[in-house]
Amino acid sequence: MPNHTLNANIKAITAGTWETIYRTLIGYAKTEDIEHGRKARIDCTVVETNVHRPTDSELLWDGVRVVARVLNRGRSELSGVKFSFMDHSCRSKRRRLAILNAKHSDQRQKEYKDLIKMAENTVCYAESALQILAGYTAPTFERTLLNLAIKQELEH
Repeated sequence: MPNHTLNANIKAITAGTWETIYRTLIGYAKTEDIEHGRKARIDCTVVETNVHRPTDSELLWDGVRVVARVLNRGRSELSGVKFSFMDHSCRSKRRRLAILNAKHSDQRQKEYKDLIKMAENTVCYAESALQILAGYTAPTFERTLLNLAIKQELEH
């Protein structure tokens, strides 16, 4: 069920219905001697805050991280598939932080160039993995589904 459907259904529940649910639960908890219902526990707090827009370096790092995660999953879970790649997740994270903390633009540009190169390499790894996965014949139905799921994630 999509998340927005669940949220829409929860919003459709009236205050009276929540009250009835609460009273029924407390009644059951009292009869089973689980809870007395004297205190209410609230698990969430809503705080107004400004959400910052993602930076280019964050988006590049996130792309490298996600593609590397999918490639690692494909390499480990699909037996018989041989594709090689370098996992640049940690290095790209360091570059992202270096860009964020750079004091001079020349240092920032140097880090950006390296991060962009890592992102380009990761895209090449994904493209070559897609070609290999296209020719992969899975031994079981489950592996076929996993192969399709990994290809779909990489194409997305």
